[in-house]
Amino acid sequence: MICQEADSPLIDSHLHIFPGEFKRERENLCARDSGFAALYGNPKSRMVTACEAIEVMNESGVQAAVALGFPWKDPCLSKEHNDYIWEASRDFEGRFIPLGSVNPSLGRKALAESRRCLEKGFKGIGELASYGKRGSMSVPFFREIPELLAHFRVPILLHVTESVGHDYPGKSSTDLGELYRWISLHREIVVILAHWGGGMLFYELMPEVREAFQRVFYDTAASPFLYSPKIYRAAVNIVGAEKILWGSDYPLIHPRRYFREMEQAGLSKEDREAIMSSNAARIWGVNRGPNSLAKGHGTI
Repeated sequence: MICQEADSPLIDSHLHIFPGEFKRERENLCARDSGFAALYGNPKSRMVTACEAIEVMNESGVQAAVALGFPWKDPCLSKEHNDYIWEASRDFEGRFIPLGSVNPSLGRKALAESRRCLEKGFKGIGELASYGKRGSMSVPFFREIPELLAHFRVPILLHVTESVGHDYPGKSSTDLGELYRWISLHREIVVILAHWGGGMLFYELMPEVREAFQRVFYDTAASPFLYSPKIYRAAVNIVGAEKILWGSDYPLIHPRRYFREMEQAGLSKEDREAIMSSNAARIWGVNRGPNSLAKGHGTI
C-alpha cells in the first residue's frame, strides 16, 4: 500500500471533525441550519470527533491532517466549532492543522471570526461553502477576506462543485466564471479549490487561466464519488502533480480508498509523494521530520 511505501509523512489536506456535543445534538442542529441538514440530516452521514479521526489517521499512516469545521449560519456555533478544532490541534501536538470555518453570508461577523482565528494561529480559512444554495463570490465577505489572508500569509480553501453530473448532498453548482474572475483579481493569495475545483482545473489548458492560477491548488476530496481514477493522470498532465493536494474528506471516505485509486491510476512514486506529502508540507508549513510540525504559517 502507498501508506506503507511512502518515504515522506502523509498529510491529509481535507478532513472534518466535530465536537462530541455536536454529534449528540445532530437532530437539533439540523433544525437550526438547513445547510447542515443537507449534509448531515441523514443519520448514516458520519460525524467524527478528533479522537476518532486520530484512530483512522494512525491506522492509515497519516502524520497530519487539515482539520475543518462547518460554515454555520449561527456565528456562535462557528466560534464553538473553531475553538474545538484549535484545542484539538493543541491536544494532539500538531497532528491537526487548524483552519477556521465561517459562513461567507454573515459578512462582517464572518470576517471578524476569520481574524480571530488567524490571530490565534490558525493555518488558513476554510472550507467555505454555501450548502443547500448556489454560492456567490460577489458577497462583501469575498471582497474583504483577501486582504486578511495576504496579511497573515495563509491560504483559503473553497468548496467547489461541478455543474454537471449526478446530484448529491453538498452540491451547489459553483459559477466557475465568477470564481475565475475573483481569483484573477486576487493573485497574491493561495487558493485551494476542493473536489478538483469542480472541473476548473481543465480550464488551465487556457493560457490566460494558467497565468492567473499560479497560486491555485486542487484537492482530491470526494474524488472516488465524482470521477474515475483516470482523473489523477489527467490532472497531473494538465496542471502538474505540484498543484494537487490529497484530501480524503474523511469521514465521508476512508483514506485507503484514495491509496488504491492512485495505484490504479499508475502515478509515479514522485507524483504520489508530491500529492500526498511535499505539496501540503510546503503550503501548511509542516516540518516533514517524524511526528513534528512547524510552528509558523505556511511558506507559500
